[in-house]
Parts: sequence; structure tokens; C-alpha cells
Amino acid sequence: MDQTWKLQFAAAGIQAIGFDLDGTLLDSDPAEEDAFVKMWEFVTGNPCPDAALATYLEELEAISRAWDEGLVSANELGGPAIRRAAVKAGLHADPAQLPALEEIYLQVAASHGHLFPEVPLCLERLLGTLPLAILTNGPAELQRRKVEGAGLNRWVDVIHISGQTGVAKPDIAAFERLAAEVGCAPNRMAFLGDSAGSDILGASKAAMRTVWINRHGDPYPRRLPTPWAVAADVQTALEALAHPNS
Repeated sequence: MDQTWKLQFAAAGIQAIGFDLDGTLLDSDPAEEDAFVKMWEFVTGNPCPDAALATYLEELEAISRAWDEGLVSANELGGPAIRRAAVKAGLHADPAQLPALEEIYLQVAASHGHLFPEVPLCLERLLGTLPLAILTNGPAELQRRKVEGAGLNRWVDVIHISGQTGVAKPDIAAFERLAAEVGCAPNRMAFLGDSAGSDILGASKAAMRTVWINRHGDPYPRRLPTPWAVAADVQTALEALAHPNS
């Protein structure tokens, strides 16, 4: 427990902190790459070309940007986005292969991600200072495996997965439910996330104190609510919350 942070968050009126999972706490990009390579090898029996992998990742990133800009719906994310990106990269699976491909993706994506370097120390410092929660979109089994594989259970008090709760970001209800379970009003909760269209939009609607985690220096979508702060990583975000007037 970091007593200094505990006192600083209390003085700033923050009673709980919520986090997005992928791209905020967990670097899932390597797992995404490994999953596609394994799927390619399963379908074709050949090594995955670098160009195909690059196209797949570029398409996923394009879909993510389109989501932030309001150009795609929630129904086009997740599995549909993965299939769309795979087809664009030249991977055409037989329908009979789909169950096996889904299991390959589930196993690899859930086990090959890792926490960003600053995250373990930050969560260790936060342990016992105030309630911590994760709010993540995605299939329940996949996201649960990611959380468990990264060892996040030891630090986090509450975990809400859209595939389990039936409510996904940016729906304001997802954020209000999260705040209710940790036992504070939404406007007394801070939320850190890397997706402007999911994390910042939804948390802003719930009147949470939002910090956009922008690890790559991307421009912020103009149509969306301005975050309370922008930070390059979780450590910087937490320091900003602890020192709101600096």
C-alpha cells in the first residue's frame, strides 16, 4: 500500500479507479500477431507471410479507428472484425475449420499477452489504497483467461466483462454498474482507457474522471468528449490523478 497515493487520491475526491484491459493494462498486440500466424498455418499448412500479417494488423487498426470515429457498430467488432481482417489478409478458411480456428485464437490470444512494463508496480502501489476494477469488452471466456493469465486477480477487486454482463462499453450502464459494485458514485471514480470511442466516451457520460492512455501519440477524435487528462502510460495517468493541480 502506498500511503502517499492513498492520501492524494482521497484529497482529489477519487474513491475508486477503473481500468480498461487490452491496450491499457495488457499489451495484447503480440498475442494478436501470434494468433493470426497460428491460424494461417492451420488453414494453409504453410508459414505466414510477413505481408499477410501486416495487412491483418493494419485492418484491425483501421477498424479500431473507425469505431472511435463512429463509423462502425459494436456488432462489427470482436469476431466479425477478426474475420474481416483475416479475409483481407488472404486467409480464406473452410466453414468446417471455423470451430478449430476459434479455439486456436482463444488459446493463443489468452495466453500470449503481457502486462505493460509499468503496470505491475503501479497496481502493487495501489493495492489496499482504494477499490480497483476492470471493465472490458469481449467474449467472457477469452477476457477471463487474459485476466487470469496476467495475474490481475491479485490486485483488482471487481472485473466486469461485457460477454458476461451483457452490457458493453460505451453504454453508460456498464460504467454505472461498475461504480455501484465498487461502492462509489460514478463521479467519484476515475477511469483509464486507451479507446476514445469505448472508454472515454462511456466514462464521460457517467461523469467519471477520464484519462486517455495514448501510448502511440495518436490524434484524439474530435467528435468525442475531451478526456480529463491524456497520459502516455498508466504510471503517468495515476500521477496526474494524484496531483490534479500540478
